[in-house]
Amino acid sequence: MNEHLMKHSNNQEDFVYMATHELKSPVAILKAYVQMMSLKMNKAGQTEYLFITEKMDSQLDKLLNIISDLQDVTQIRSGSMNYHFSEFNINDSLRNCADAIAASNPELEIEFSLCNPDPVIKGDVDRIEQVLTNFINNGLKYSRQHKFLKFSSVVDDGYLKVSITDKGMGIPSDKQPDIFKRFFRVGTPEQHKLPGLGLGLFISKEIIDAHLGEIGVDSRIDEGSEFWFKLLL
Repeated sequence: MNEHLMKHSNNQEDFVYMATHELKSPVAILKAYVQMMSLKMNKAGQTEYLFITEKMDSQLDKLLNIISDLQDVTQIRSGSMNYHFSEFNINDSLRNCADAIAASNPELEIEFSLCNPDPVIKGDVDRIEQVLTNFINNGLKYSRQHKFLKFSSVVDDGYLKVSITDKGMGIPSDKQPDIFKRFFRVGTPEQHKLPGLGLGLFISKEIIDAHLGEIGVDSRIDEGSEFWFKLLL
């Protein structure tokens, strides 16, 4: 019976991985066409309907992110997620992620509290920045009118702690232990209306676990949340 269930589960994961792999290419091509359309409309001075292509491009980004998350989850469950470790400056990663999100969110207030000198750690820079991006997207999604993010890094007792703090809705204390579980979503009526599969934080935990680190959240309702991870220097 267990062998049958395992085979069924593996078949499901194989199907999800193949389906998302086949979906990613046409969606990426569609995104390229939308961007080309925007450029041509700009050059022709036909800016009246540019907001439509901008919204299309934004929605395609969301779809590509969902596809990537599903691919990551299947790789995690099959033990085939790849990592490429090298030394990198974590403060540079925080600045890069902040610049990227500020470009698409001009109303966002950003604050930095970065340790000095800049700490150099060994890890997979792309995967660590994926964690930071998940923290950022989570903070923005659950913010209300005032969009604020604080990027922090601190070295203490041989550990590096990196955190991103928002001033959003907050997470009930009884839900916080489950926030990094696969498909988990906070079930308050206001938060349940927001889009998402509940995979970003699960993937983030798997990435930090692969770096032999620790991940967590400190949050209060209506005050905001601090998502953080710690890595050994």
